[in-house]
Amino acid sequence: MTDQKDTGRQEPRSKAKLTAINGSSGGTEGTDHHMDRLATAFESSAHRWELMVYPSLFAFIILASYGFFLIYSLTTDIAQMSRNISQMTTVIERMTTDMDKMATDMDNLRPMRTSMENMSTDIRTMTNSADGMHRDINYMSREIGLMNRNVNRMSNIVPW
Repeated sequence: MTDQKDTGRQEPRSKAKLTAINGSSGGTEGTDHHMDRLATAFESSAHRWELMVYPSLFAFIILASYGFFLIYSLTTDIAQMSRNISQMTTVIERMTTDMDKMATDMDNLRPMRTSMENMSTDIRTMTNSADGMHRDINYMSREIGLMNRNVNRMSNIVPW
């Protein structure tokens, strides 16, 4: 877009072309001025884009790195949580097995409970019988006491 001044021969051709484009004669200086203004506007626009794009690109790289860090931390935490849940499941399975064993042992204790209930009933019967014997012995004791008084009276009456 700049003038080429190699030979005097090419200059009239380029002037003729520019004249045909601009529609006026001798307008190469005006076209150069417009091209310079266009180039300057493009450069200033490109500079403005650079002021926006480079910081945006830098911010994107920082945010992408932070996002990667967050995802990595999340996967690490989930892996740890998965291991903990697996261990808890193992402990719960053992506890369930122990509880089943205890339930079986408790089922084995049912005959013993029945025997204890029978024994309790028998002891209650023995207690009632012992109470009856106590009453009878008290009655006999009173009767023997009365008999003893009567014998003492008789021994006072009979002189031998």
